[in-house]
Amino acid sequence: MDKKKVLDTPFVFKRGYETFVMIKPGAVRRGYTMAIIKIILATGLRIKKIKKIFSVSREQLEKHYNKDLDWFVKVGKKISQRLQEKGETPTKSFEAYGRDALEEVIQHMLSGHFFIIIFEGENAVEIIQGLTDTIREKFGKDIVDNAFHRSDPGEEPREIDIWDSYFEKAA
Repeated sequence: MDKKKVLDTPFVFKRGYETFVMIKPGAVRRGYTMAIIKIILATGLRIKKIKKIFSVSREQLEKHYNKDLDWFVKVGKKISQRLQEKGETPTKSFEAYGRDALEEVIQHMLSGHFFIIIFEGENAVEIIQGLTDTIREKFGKDIVDNAFHRSDPGEEPREIDIWDSYFEKAA
């Protein structure tokens, strides 16, 4: 095969082969970074890129957590249901609870260092998705400080693209 032709062929994102993960500030502060990475590596996935983020702008996080009205309502509904289960009366709209939740997540992400990682391997998306609850239950504290972010299925290319330049920056 012609070497030039191979080099000029654009990369096509292979569904399920790469996924994006963040180890959140609370988990980093509590010393769980390597424990989380080891759980993931034990599945046979490989680290393609990894970077410790010391500082990030609010704008970058808003770009990453680019949520729409449906997301705010869905999250707000869960929060409202939890309040009712505890015998409390919700006082806000679903959307307002969802927006408050996103603000808490952004504040948490601004509170300290975190890691961004691209894992690769066959069925990477599904493997990471399957590990999410285990990692959050073992290393998270609550719904905001849940130790771990993973791309939602189909969001991998967008999230990898958003953070790609950070892998190249000096610490």
